[in-house]
Amino acid sequence: MIRRISVVHRRADISQDEFARRWLGEHAEVAARLEGLRGYVLYLATDDACASFDGIAVTTFDSPEAAEDAFADAELADDLRRTRDEFAESVEVCFVEEHVVVGES
Repeated sequence: MIRRISVVHRRADISQDEFARRWLGEHAEVAARLEGLRGYVLYLATDDACASFDGIAVTTFDSPEAAEDAFADAELADDLRRTRDEFAESVEVCFVEEHVVVGES
């Protein structure tokens, strides 16, 4: 399993509440349709200590190739881009490999 981490920075012209509403709404519904998606979790920053970002999305796939294939769907990519532009100024993406020390994976 591989995780795709997206660090999200909200648009300066919208509030944190509006950011959350838009991200958790249609955008999340579109992203949940990604082929091969094994898991999808959104984390919203809740205090000023996270001033460098407003949220983190974690999507889980069987492999980096499966993630690349899922995001290559042209129609879905267009919908993701359109809905993301409604709330995000920028998004940084990277793949991470999970190593559980305590708890469940």
